[in-house]
Amino acid sequence: MGFFSNLLQGKPAFENPEQPDRQDNDDAAAGPAGPKILPLVVITRVDCRLNGDRMDVYTKIANRSAGTIELDKVRIFGTTRELDNYLKPGEEKQYLLYSGQRPLDMNKDECEIDYKDASGDYFAAIHDIEFKRESDRTYSIRNLKIHLPIRDI
Repeated sequence: MGFFSNLLQGKPAFENPEQPDRQDNDDAAAGPAGPKILPLVVITRVDCRLNGDRMDVYTKIANRSAGTIELDKVRIFGTTRELDNYLKPGEEKQYLLYSGQRPLDMNKDECEIDYKDASGDYFAAIHDIEFKRESDRTYSIRNLKIHLPIRDI
């Protein structure tokens, strides 16, 4: 067919007759079907222990995914702590996330947990920090709440 008749029919203006039409079942070669499933890791409990102007923040971290994950590190209040531990599906363990000075403001209001799945793909679970103001005008952590979606990093 000609150029104008193809346009009127909604077909490409020019066709390359040497290439066969692609069929729908060729998509299997492109990779696995469906959206990527991001494993979910969450902080389920916070225990903030105060000692003078310092605090220790213990948390329970749970693996809510179908596969084993490796906890890599946590970032909170400008510090990084290596966790280097595995969690099986449904498992939860206690970790010390922070030990140091209590913050004087609420500017650093996120906690990031980096982890990877069995394929070696890395993810980050961001948690929003809920602060409690102490009588000496410093802040402690009241709670850590997951901030979805999980980031694929």
